[in-house]
Amino acid sequence: MNKITKDILNEIILEEINNICDYKKAMLNEAKTLTLFGYENDLLQTVHWIKLNKLLKSTGKISKHDEGVHKVIVRIKGKKEIAKDLINAKFGSFIKIK
Repeated sequence: MNKITKDILNEIILEEINNICDYKKAMLNEAKTLTLFGYENDLLQTVHWIKLNKLLKSTGKISKHDEGVHKVIVRIKGKKEIAKDLINAKFGSFIKIK
């Protein structure tokens, strides 16, 4: 193989590796995202509680979803299922999680 062919193959391989890494990063970020629904005060208490328990990575803005119901998107440190279980145990029917 000549040098030009090797360079082209190297570029293609590097591009594919970058695409795979970007995909994995996107999947990891999505996997640790929770959408919380509830009344605004309940959401504020929940987000504050998540922060106190050192599970919170970042939050979005609280926005109105339906009549009286608001939503917020939070990124969680650690496993998503553990955070869901803790939130359900503490806040139960006041907060819906998707």
